[in-house]
Amino acid sequence: TRNEHGKAREIFDWMQKNVQYDHHKPKGTYKTAHEVFIGGAGVCGEMAFLYITMARCVGLKSNYVSVTQDTYGERVSHACAVVYPNNQEIFVDPAYYAYGIHHRTYSILSDYDVLQRLHDWRQKEPYRKDILPVKQKNFLKWLLEGI
Repeated sequence: TRNEHGKAREIFDWMQKNVQYDHHKPKGTYKTAHEVFIGGAGVCGEMAFLYITMARCVGLKSNYVSVTQDTYGERVSHACAVVYPNNQEIFVDPAYYAYGIHHRTYSILSDYDVLQRLHDWRQKEPYRKDILPVKQKNFLKWLLEGI
């Protein structure tokens, strides 16, 4: 079996080969990890969602990171992921093509905060409001209220 570091790196390497940065993203839209996986493209936060999802699927702890000052010292509205193989904190940024990146100012968000942000972003997409069946909407509401 592969160790945790190997799994974390393999996911990043797979994403570098199979997921492109979406330079033509329509304004006011935000994809889920599943949509990025199927479509093979996403922006920084969408790519972070996919990395986190894949990491968690193989048993790794991973979280969403909101970045306000990047590794170059630039003020940004950016996102990446953090993964904890063997309790070591490693920042993974598929949009910056970097494994082990050191952004200067950031916040590691709880799942509740990330789900609330995603929910809010997706509510701003008028053509996507009714994409989830009622059963899934009720589950999301339950999940957000119960965390």
